[in-house]
Amino acid sequence: MTEAHVSAVPRTDLSARATGGRITGAVVAIGSAVVTVAGYLLLLGWHQEKELAAGAIEETGPYQPWQVVALVGVLAVLATAGGWLRRPLAVTIAVPVALTAIWIADAVTIPSQGDASIWPVGAFLIAVAAFAGIAAVAYGAAAVRRATSRR
Repeated sequence: MTEAHVSAVPRTDLSARATGGRITGAVVAIGSAVVTVAGYLLLLGWHQEKELAAGAIEETGPYQPWQVVALVGVLAVLATAGGWLRRPLAVTIAVPVALTAIWIADAVTIPSQGDASIWPVGAFLIAVAAFAGIAAVAYGAAAVRRATSRR
């Protein structure tokens, strides 16, 4: 086949070559949402019991600090990757939505406790904090990528 003939053949596959070697925003959004939900379930989804610390009157938890720090690390990597791939908006929307949705699903399935009815407040705080944090990291990574690619 001649080169002119090959270029006249339309590309119908969704491979990286067909999209010009670029990852689409939809792929970044879906992938980051899936990793967010998986990270939440692996790190926080299995630990729902509050604990009474030695000598304490009030319960703590249900999560240990390392679990929350690890999840924040996963989300930071996702935000950085989304920004570096020049898709900061996709990751800025997908991650907070997925995180808030899985947190709500987890919160409403916890056996009823005295503070079980305030989960909407927690959901709001998680959504706002996740949006702000993911946006800052993703757009920061995108800016670094732009600045370093000009050199």
